[in-house]
Amino acid sequence: MLLNKTDDYGLTEIDPSLLKVANTESTRFLLQAELRAIQQGLQYTEMQVTKEIIYKGYVDKDGQREGVGMRIKTDGYKDYGQWHLDKRQGLGMAEFPNGNIWCGELKNGNREGFATWKAKNGDRFIGIYSKN
Repeated sequence: MLLNKTDDYGLTEIDPSLLKVANTESTRFLLQAELRAIQQGLQYTEMQVTKEIIYKGYVDKDGQREGVGMRIKTDGYKDYGQWHLDKRQGLGMAEFPNGNIWCGELKNGNREGFATWKAKNGDRFIGIYSKN
């Protein structure tokens, strides 16, 4: 099935198999950002960042993380979101090994701005994060 009428980025039909990041229900919030990355000609890559972290996402011509991507750590932590100039910037989501989930705004690599924290036990925090 093709995605139709994505006027925002001048794309009229996209084969969903082209999506590398916004291809699951939990990452669908990154669809527009991924379409923008494709339209801008950013390159999708999978790279070992450290011994414990793999990055899967887009990079610019200089190899800096840009657009959208995900980090996967060996301890089971995963985060998905927008990147700018090699730092997390924009919207993001983190899934922790203990089952907790964080969704919110990222600024200059930090969790900063409006966010929701949902604990595995059902507890929730909705509010403003400051450089966390």
